Amino acid sequence: MNASSFTFESLLYSFVFMTFVFCLVWAEVNIRPAAIGFQHNDDEAKYSPAMASKTRRFEILLVITIIINVYVIVFVLNTQKSDVDIELKSKVELLRSLSELKHALRINQSSLVVNSQFSEETTVSEVKERHIGIEGKWASFHENEWKAVNTTESRHANTALQDYCPEGGENLEGQKAVNVKRIQESLHLVDALSVDNGGNVKFGGWWTPENCKPRSKVAILIPFRKRETQLQMFLYHMHPILQRQLLAYRIFVIEQAGDASWNKGAIYNIGFKTVLKVDNFDCFIFHDVDLLLENDKNFYGCSFTPAHLSVAVDTLKYKLLYSGLFGGVQAFSKEEYITINGYSNMYWGWGGEDDDLYTRVVEKKYKVHRPPMEIGRYTMNQLDHFRSDGRNAKNVKMYRDVKARVKLIGASGLNKVNSLRYDYRVQEEVLLTRIIVNLQRYRELKV
Repeated sequence: MNASSFTFESLLYSFVFMTFVFCLVWAEVNIRPAAIGFQHNDDEAKYSPAMASKTRRFEILLVITIIINVYVIVFVLNTQKSDVDIELKSKVELLRSLSELKHALRINQSSLVVNSQFSEETTVSEVKERHIGIEGKWASFHENEWKAVNTTESRHANTALQDYCPEGGENLEGQKAVNVKRIQESLHLVDALSVDNGGNVKFGGWWTPENCKPRSKVAILIPFRKRETQLQMFLYHMHPILQRQLLAYRIFVIEQAGDASWNKGAIYNIGFKTVLKVDNFDCFIFHDVDLLLENDKNFYGCSFTPAHLSVAVDTLKYKLLYSGLFGGVQAFSKEEYITINGYSNMYWGWGGEDDDLYTRVVEKKYKVHRPPMEIGRYTMNQLDHFRSDGRNAKNVKMYRDVKARVKLIGASGLNKVNSLRYDYRVQEEVLLTRIIVNLQRYRELKV
């Protein structure tokens, strides 16, 4: 019996009960006085004991009948209301699903239209010549395509009926030894990773999953200077791993140009601020170009941050030499990197900046997360290992001065990037986005 027939029959039963009640009331008022004999005593009518008992039974039956009718009416009304609520909820869910589907189809349709316009009106050579000026405005179509696919709103619209990507990725291979020589011999295949040559990587070095919602949008930042062979080996090795981890990612190479001493911290800070002009990334991986990941289960999706991912490097015998070791590969959320004020800008030359970064993390009461030693394994690529500067004795002295390091957290870092003397430009290439920074050395702060 469906809901509508149940309601109708219930109302019918209620009507029958009410009719019965009216009959009882009519009998009580009209028939009983005629059927009952009266005894007259001083003009006062009195019922006989037998009729008084019968009257009480009539009254009890009347009360019971009324209660039953009230219960039936209330039950019918509640059932009807419940049926209406269920039907209304079903219609709302249906309308919501249709709205999401319509929005998703509209986004996909507009994306297809934009892509077709680009392929008809723009050549590859024209795209390669476009770049961002000092003002940080994108002039490349590929950047607009990246934003159209990867902003939070459009990503959810494109995959409105899909599930989130599996945590950690899929088709992972686990621990695999890295053969640096073999990677070097395979560099003639590196361009095959790009979409123009049958691969998956979009122009500018980005990729996003097509069949699931990525859990985070990741920017890979690589500080760089005159290590082109290492860079090409890194791209050849890391692009497939990041795709197996099902990350929406983009690789940025922050290249320090000019003759000033190497300043990894300042390069990272400038790169971080520039990357935020490209898109609203929520995960940032700061990655030395010479470290090649051995185990693709070392997830780059910022599940736990701040994190030190490179805990076991072959040149260090796969050991963490000391608890404050923080160099190589680190992961931060946007909010965390801003909170610690980024790297210090004061470390010119080589050494000290990563350990100083660890101090900033600890001072802000963050816990550093590290993967297990068997997961966070890396091979250091020592081919083409150019180093423009040796270890700076001033860096070592400054790092050892704990009070000076703590004082520099607010005096030098992300908040002081505008006081640096530099200019930059951004250019998209086949497998990466390159941020070229011409950094000039300035007078050091006294602490």
